[in-house]
Amino acid sequence: MKKIITNRTILTVVFLAIAGIVAFINMPEQPRVAVLIYHHVLPDAQNRYFRDNPFVISLENFTEQMQYLYDNDFHTLTLAELEAFLYAGEEIPPRSVMIHFDDGYYSNIVYAYPVLQQFGFTAQLFFETRYIEELRDYQPSMDHDCITWTAAKSILGTEDVFETASHSHDMHRKFGDSDRTLLYESTFDYIINDTLRSFDFVNHHNAYAYPHGQYNARVIAALEEVGITMAFTVNEGYITPRSHPMRLERFTIFHDTEMPRFRRIVNGT
Repeated sequence: MKKIITNRTILTVVFLAIAGIVAFINMPEQPRVAVLIYHHVLPDAQNRYFRDNPFVISLENFTEQMQYLYDNDFHTLTLAELEAFLYAGEEIPPRSVMIHFDDGYYSNIVYAYPVLQQFGFTAQLFFETRYIEELRDYQPSMDHDCITWTAAKSILGTEDVFETASHSHDMHRKFGDSDRTLLYESTFDYIINDTLRSFDFVNHHNAYAYPHGQYNARVIAALEEVGITMAFTVNEGYITPRSHPMRLERFTIFHDTEMPRFRRIVNGT
């Protein structure tokens, strides 16, 4: 027997389809966090040798970006807030972002810290801690024409802004002539020992930034073994409640990142 499709049936199908579309449109937007990566910060007039380095951002651009976050009521997350968001499903404030500095350049203390403090922001420093170990309490003067690393004593007094975490102790180097990092190629035990050594020089032992963003299953397992609960890549993307805590995405801010793109990144558009 042939089925008879009545006008009522058609209307019911159309109604259900429209209701589904409306329900989808009205679903609460999933919270997501843009994590911003910075490296070296220099006043434009002082930057004579790094103009072609995409990772060296001008102090003027950095200040403009932080001013935008402040003027638009962005909240800068702490590591504890992000961990609770990922593991316990806790809510985070609207318009939340994170501000990261990788490697451990002294310019982060000299130039970025006063700007962040002015706006009441928190940020995270991910250190290659072998430089802290080498310098100890000797802080070289800021040299704008070469890299100046941060000494242990220079971190003291910046805790109102900066949380410190590991970027490895000495695993940022390339392995032989390859493009892979020492971290990527190391054994399980070697990774554990290096990470534990880095913990002697940082305050937070639950977060890690992969050197050059490189990782594999062995790296993740070793970091989890020593208590790392959040590890950050250099892959672009947002952190959501569904993000894998050991493969968290970030956005690198380059020297030529213009304000329209910066606004799109932090606003999730």
